[in-house]
Amino acid sequence: MVFCMIFGTVAGLSVFPVFAADDAETEGGEKETIDYLNDVFETKEDKLATMELMLTRYGYELYYEPYTGEVGVKNTKTGDILLTNPYDIGKAGSASTENVKNQLLSQIIVKYSNNEGNELTIYSYVEAAQRDQIKVKKIKNGIRVEYVMGKQESRLLVPQRIEKSRFEELILANITDKSKLEKLKAFYVLKDPFDETLTDKMLKEMIATFPITEKYAIYVFDPGASDREKTQMEAIIKSFCPEYTYEQLEYDHTMVEYESTDKNPVQFRLALEYYLDESGLSVRLPANGIRFDQSAYQLSYIRILPYIGAGSSEFTGYTMIPDGSGALVRFEDILATGSPRVLSGSLYGADYAYHTIKGQNQQIMRLPIFGVIEDTEYVIGGTSGGDETTDTGSGTETEAPSSDTDTDTDTDTDTDTAAASSETADTSDTTSDTEADNSSSGDSSTSPDNPPEEVETYTRKSGYIAIIEEGDALASITTDHGGNVQHKYNSVYTEFNPRPKDSYNLASSISVAGDATWTVVSERKYTGSYRIRYIMLSDLTYAAEHPEEEIDVSGAFDTSYVGMALAYRNELIRSGALVKQTSEKEQIPLYIETLGVMDVQDTFLSIPVTVKKPLTSFEDIKTITNELGDAGITNIIYKLTGYTNGGMVNTLPSKIDIEKAAGNEAGFKDLLSYADEKDIQVYLDMDFSYAKTDKLFDGFNKRSQAVKTIDNRYTQKRTYSATLQYFTSTGLLAVSPSVFSDIFASAESDLQKLGVTGVSLGTIGSDLNSDFDEDDPYNREDSKENVVKTLEKVREAGYSVMMDGGNAYAVNYAAHVLKVALDSSNFTYASEAVPMFGLIYHGYLNFAGSATNMAGDIRYEMLKILENGANPYFILVYQNSEKLKEDPTLSDYFSISYENWKEDLVSTYNQLNDALGPVMNSSIVGHKFVIGERVPTAEELAADEEAERLAAEEAARLEAEKQAEEERKQNLEEHLANKKGETSDESTSAEDTSGAPADTSGEPETSDTESDSETPEEPEEPEDDGYVYTKYTSDNGMIVQVTFENGYSFILNYNVFDVTVSDYPDTVISALGYIVIDPEGNIAINSGEEDKK
Repeated sequence: MVFCMIFGTVAGLSVFPVFAADDAETEGGEKETIDYLNDVFETKEDKLATMELMLTRYGYELYYEPYTGEVGVKNTKTGDILLTNPYDIGKAGSASTENVKNQLLSQIIVKYSNNEGNELTIYSYVEAAQRDQIKVKKIKNGIRVEYVMGKQESRLLVPQRIEKSRFEELILANITDKSKLEKLKAFYVLKDPFDETLTDKMLKEMIATFPITEKYAIYVFDPGASDREKTQMEAIIKSFCPEYTYEQLEYDHTMVEYESTDKNPVQFRLALEYYLDESGLSVRLPANGIRFDQSAYQLSYIRILPYIGAGSSEFTGYTMIPDGSGALVRFEDILATGSPRVLSGSLYGADYAYHTIKGQNQQIMRLPIFGVIEDTEYVIGGTSGGDETTDTGSGTETEAPSSDTDTDTDTDTDTDTAAASSETADTSDTTSDTEADNSSSGDSSTSPDNPPEEVETYTRKSGYIAIIEEGDALASITTDHGGNVQHKYNSVYTEFNPRPKDSYNLASSISVAGDATWTVVSERKYTGSYRIRYIMLSDLTYAAEHPEEEIDVSGAFDTSYVGMALAYRNELIRSGALVKQTSEKEQIPLYIETLGVMDVQDTFLSIPVTVKKPLTSFEDIKTITNELGDAGITNIIYKLTGYTNGGMVNTLPSKIDIEKAAGNEAGFKDLLSYADEKDIQVYLDMDFSYAKTDKLFDGFNKRSQAVKTIDNRYTQKRTYSATLQYFTSTGLLAVSPSVFSDIFASAESDLQKLGVTGVSLGTIGSDLNSDFDEDDPYNREDSKENVVKTLEKVREAGYSVMMDGGNAYAVNYAAHVLKVALDSSNFTYASEAVPMFGLIYHGYLNFAGSATNMAGDIRYEMLKILENGANPYFILVYQNSEKLKEDPTLSDYFSISYENWKEDLVSTYNQLNDALGPVMNSSIVGHKFVIGERVPTAEELAADEEAERLAAEEAARLEAEKQAEEERKQNLEEHLANKKGETSDESTSAEDTSGAPADTSGEPETSDTESDSETPEEPEEPEDDGYVYTKYTSDNGMIVQVTFENGYSFILNYNVFDVTVSDYPDTVISALGYIVIDPEGNIAINSGEEDKK
């Protein structure tokens, strides 16, 4: 088998076109020599061996496949390999059809629409590789792969009409393959005026349709042939008639007076650039290098490397998408559905400059990251007679990857592996040619005298995290799972669109009848780059358990979602975007958002008037601070909402006017002085993104500052209504990010006059809108840059910034972030939510989730706060809370009275502070799902005892029956022994002998084995890594352990019942409760016991 594998590798090398790349362009290989769709590679290393090494740098090797355009990267320290496309699509069952395989072998997928409105999709493997239209160039620290997707020649080399003799002599006579000849002839009809079988009527009709037949007999190509059939006919002509050229085609068409109606075919020209650096692989698509006929086609999206690092459903594993806090989609869970599944979302949420909004009621993706983990199984040992390339049926590889620093190991152990479907090798009845060769070479491992050895398997994980570094504002992220229906692969990819388009209903914009929809493409095109960084992860556990392999994992990150988060965090630190937090506070922050002033309807002399009513005055804030201070809470951070420019329904903050009802300017300054004295923080809210109202002389010019849609209308923020099942308007007019800097500059003098040091910029960190203004359009990437510039100016001016949401491009400028997603959307087909934001930012940034007192279940919310390392956040009013429900725009604040929440606030804060206080400056280093046992009720325990009693009685009965059977058997043996040696006469007279045992010779003899088999055996419980399952086992992802760098950890129970865990079997973790474990492993806090107090 060793010989077979070596021979197979050499053979593979001999058929793949390998060449030395240099600065000149390198043409694609010869596709005729390889069946790319069906060649079988057992491992990633096998595939890599057929590719060309282009570059070695920074501890990585970059490989390239000339024909398909595939790229591979190998970490020379760890041996980990990342491929742009699946390496094993040639295996049976990998893909359902050839078309699916074509898709899987593509590095680029383009979706576009033509002028007729039809949407079409093309794949780089079909439209570039199979047309030999991929070239590679060496560039600094990498390679540039150039694609021409689509037919380059506008005409097909298929004569639509051709004179009879020329067709027969130049084309038909040269086709030596009879089947191909007949296939081509089937698409042509001879129109011969000299055919004597034609009637006068038929001849007249033919000449009327084809006037040239008055001169010549011609062949006419089938006008109903599909594009695919035309392409097939062209391939036949090109293959057998190399002398037939486009010049001759033109001559033939001219000769028979035929004018071609062929349209210019779709064609996209673009390139992918692959770079190596210290972190691994970086891939860039220059947006300004995308070329196509924009007058005929509209680009919908470009999908980059849709199957890079794809995981196989033969194994367990998962994809990670940044849905809300983060979500995992496990391969095995998708398989259980029996169908392909796709989950996607737009990075940074909805763009309200569009009429069409996607996403509905789901969490927003705020982190530009995604990844895949596969738990690859490998087979070692054994000498099965099965074919080496046969699918194991149990999802096992036949050879493990190795690093360049691996020690030498026994060749037989490494390469002579079995293709078995169970733990032991099963020799098949049929023998392959390879096996026969091995036998003749002296390999006797499969002979009857040498039975196969047992096959052992082990798991080594592989995976990556991808970081979208450029063009992220125009990206969407999708996790795609074939479900073993379309294919067996699980992948995550991004889609980009350099020129946005939008559709809207004409009836809603102008007075027209009907329900016509119009699609408009933006005049503003993104001309930057799309760049994605891929960081390869390494199985640290495997490396630690196999020191003999000497795998160098120094500086590597583990193959897990935790490893993904740590790798991204490391990139942020390396770039200077993230700095370790060093708070000297002894308590965690308590965020309190107070609402200031609202308009209410009142009467004056029986005349209805609108008056300003305070909800929380500056004096009220002092009272709250004093009362909470008396309760021991001192680290309070206030966000003041609705205190300026009209209160809760305010104008754009181009200038800052403090509302008198809240305590006027003097009261605000007094509050700031009080805050300094009490060492608390105050952030004045001034949201740039939306104008709640527009008044005269408020500094807001709707025409020049408001966002416009693609049909030049103003737009408002919309929220999804679960009741109405569509997006409804909020009345908030969207402001163009292009004027954010101007608004801040206009307000800065007022801020300085008031003595403000902290500003809350609200939705600047959560919402991102384009602006399709006809005179000055901005795409979403432009808007992102404008937001960043504004935040830079705010920081340069010395202000501390608070914001909402935490979009990745903005969060680096924030000291505090509120309304961070602490949970995922909990999609039906997602497996678990994971705290990616907390894993990345805890210990580096103060943040909170949604308002704790607005949560549907405060106990669940507390667990999410603990899991993410977040802080408590309350929205409160001190007075007039009953007025809020009278205003439709404020009615959501139905229960935020400080008086009602004070006691619960103090209790909730103290519980969270006790747990999070010791770790508030420590980053999260571990997160895992734990298996536990439900604590049974008294009734269940009684039922279990009764079941045990009945089982004991049954066992005693069976034991008694067994002993009786053994006594009977012993008596029978004694009886037979007494009869041995007696004569037949004595046997005959034995009936008269008294005291002899009864004759039982007619009864069947029962062996010990048969007797034992009558005793029912206890069924074995399933095990997971040695865990013995019971009927009370909870293994549903509802028990979580979070570990911090200083040694503390939390175990959180999201179940609605009490549980225990194996590490602490005597400790009950209450329903929706938690325990805190100190660095010595002792339980410091048990929330269930605290609740009892």
